[in-house]
Amino acid sequence: MSKRIWAPIAVLMLTLSACADATPAQPGAGIDHPTGSDEPILVFSYEGGFVPTEYLYTSVPVFALYGDGTLVVQGAQIEIYPGPALPPMIARTITEDGIQAILRAALDAGSDRDGDYSDLGQMGIADAGTARFELTVDGRTHVVTAYALGMEGTQQTGQPDDMWEMRQSLQRLQEQLVVLDWLPAGSVGQEGAYVANAARLLVGPYAPDDQLRQDPADWPLAGSLARFGEPTDLLGDGWRCGEVAGDDWTAVHALAVEANQLTPWVSRGDRYRIVFRPLLPDEHGCDVGA
Repeated sequence: MSKRIWAPIAVLMLTLSACADATPAQPGAGIDHPTGSDEPILVFSYEGGFVPTEYLYTSVPVFALYGDGTLVVQGAQIEIYPGPALPPMIARTITEDGIQAILRAALDAGSDRDGDYSDLGQMGIADAGTARFELTVDGRTHVVTAYALGMEGTQQTGQPDDMWEMRQSLQRLQEQLVVLDWLPAGSVGQEGAYVANAARLLVGPYAPDDQLRQDPADWPLAGSLARFGEPTDLLGDGWRCGEVAGDDWTAVHALAVEANQLTPWVSRGDRYRIVFRPLLPDEHGCDVGA
């Protein structure tokens, strides 16, 4: 099977790898922002689009910057089936100088102008995703969204000038958040794997693929997967959702890093499928979209 790295993310990894070590962010003069390790400053993500339902509940933000300077981004997306059980995620540390530069870019792009900027004029684009920017500064959280951002090419007939200009600004911000070589020298730390303290698990019936038989993994916790979490209809009938944290997540994580999306998980003699979503510092349980 061939493996290909999605180009924008590959550029992100190569660019960030070239940056020097950085010390943690320190509060100071400049644009006021949250400073807690579980308080997001700027989160850029995609929502919706013509993607498998499972993806909607397991995808991670493209860019998530927290108050203590922790930056979590998507890792390399490998085109292989079945893919790894855990989504690739990278963590960095951004200094206060870097945070201030990012915030200035976000404000310059208009990400504090709450609203939906999806007017494409007379052009119709089906099944695209919606870019979402969530910015918290000066004690307020702002949310800006834009469907099919950057896909209209040039300004379309019927698209207002202010809408076109705003979408262009957001597209430039999107590009800046993917490639960070414009930040002050030394403001971006070395990359490392993001290891969450907890994860959301969707547990459901196992449907074997006779063409791709997989080695099973034994569920390492005492409780049965048949009673894991709470019933949910996120992925259909027979599915349950719950959070695994602390030492329990450490035990599950050790096996999950060796598993793939089709690995059968065996609990008390029965096989189950598990869909994993490591939680970011501000996320909790099965509150999807929190």
